[in-house]
Amino acid sequence: MFIGMQPVPTSLEIGDKVYVLADFQIKHYGICIVADWFREPRIVHNVKACAVIETDLKTFSGGRPVNIEYRARNWMQAIDIVQRARSLMGTPYDFFNFNCEQAANFAAHGQPVSLQLRQAFGLFALGGLALLIAGAARR
Repeated sequence: MFIGMQPVPTSLEIGDKVYVLADFQIKHYGICIVADWFREPRIVHNVKACAVIETDLKTFSGGRPVNIEYRARNWMQAIDIVQRARSLMGTPYDFFNFNCEQAANFAAHGQPVSLQLRQAFGLFALGGLALLIAGAARR
């Protein structure tokens, strides 16, 4: 496992914001809500064409490496993250308004933002602008 790009010497902890790389290097995010010596880690994540659900780590990862993007600073913050994640259970998936990254960021930070979506919109806007400029230059 990794935090950012660094190997993690320890296992998952509750409240960890985790991701796996999906197709086209898009990150699929979730929140670890169970991590102890006796049980397999459990992840709350928002699933396309479904809703926010809880699954085991193996189902969440699909066999891909799991990376830790954010770890709670203390036990109380971890509990708050887990409570927010669990409160989202059953919330429907919406690519633009409530995708997996927005769900994980809401649980971890209290703000449902998606940097991947912002970056994609930025690239599309730049592409559109380039096409407009190229079209205007031809006239």
